[in-house]
Amino acid sequence: MANWARPLALALGTSVALTAVTLVAVAATQGDGFRVTRSRVMPVPAEAVRRELGDVTAVDAWSAPNRPEGPPVTTFSSQRTGVGAWVEHRAGGALTRMTIASLTDEGARYDLETSGALGSGRSRLDVVLRDSGSSTSVDAVFSSSFTFVTRLLWPVVHKGLTASANEHLDRCLNALERRARTPAAAPPAGP
Repeated sequence: MANWARPLALALGTSVALTAVTLVAVAATQGDGFRVTRSRVMPVPAEAVRRELGDVTAVDAWSAPNRPEGPPVTTFSSQRTGVGAWVEHRAGGALTRMTIASLTDEGARYDLETSGALGSGRSRLDVVLRDSGSSTSVDAVFSSSFTFVTRLLWPVVHKGLTASANEHLDRCLNALERRARTPAAAPPAGP
């Protein structure tokens, strides 16, 4: 080996090791996840909001308003209501599936799975209701755990992602309120 090659290899190896240590240190200083909460008091009884939470066709209508990328290909599970029902969107090579994970009188939890060009991930949307008789306080909470890559990128993307999530949750709550204010269709009359 030439006299200059050994110091060069040592310097290169040291640089790679220091870069790896720095990346791990940056990732280790970030939190375990991301959480955004938006709240709204809706001038409707809790039952009007609750009816929008357990049917994936209704959930799809209020949870994905104003899709900027255009209409996706949407698929619904054969079970349209209750725990386990899901809606799936495919657009531009990306896939998002939202599954009803739990339903209670106090609200609902939805599990979200996404995959696309930048990888895949899991997140969660909780909708929490507090009934006040003629009005209902609604909290929409979006949360996601970090992977190593998202921990590494978080210092760069957190402001934009937080703003985007806040805007999206506000649009969802607006759409949910509009739908909850619409009277439920009367059940069909019997024979």
